[in-house]
Amino acid sequence: MQDLHIYLASSSPRRRTLLEQIGIRYRTLAVDVDEGVRLHETPEMYALRLALEKARAGWRSLAPRSRYPVLGADTAVVLDGEVLGKPYDCEHALAMLARLSGRGHQVLTAAPAMEATRKRAMAGNPRIASVS
Repeated sequence: MQDLHIYLASSSPRRRTLLEQIGIRYRTLAVDVDEGVRLHETPEMYALRLALEKARAGWRSLAPRSRYPVLGADTAVVLDGEVLGKPYDCEHALAMLARLSGRGHQVLTAAPAMEATRKRAMAGNPRIASVS
């Protein structure tokens, strides 16, 4: 594990591809977090909370001597202020795409990291892309 640079607390194939494209060596961590939207939670707060919870869960799963930085990440698709969530099957995915087709929506991504010297998450505001 000496070549490891970070842990990735996300199951997204796209995130793995992005890390590989920029030459970062990583190992994925399987983490389980509640992905439900909480009462009065804005889409931005939702994306950041999930990404932070993933980073923290990954950090807690490691033995102290194995604690390389942990990157958590989450993306939320938002239509008319509603977080669409992950489709649960192919039919649901097609229905979601039909809802999005030809309509403006937002894609929010948050990617905080946990590292040993701070022992807390470092995070900024989620990145927002508006799609028309």
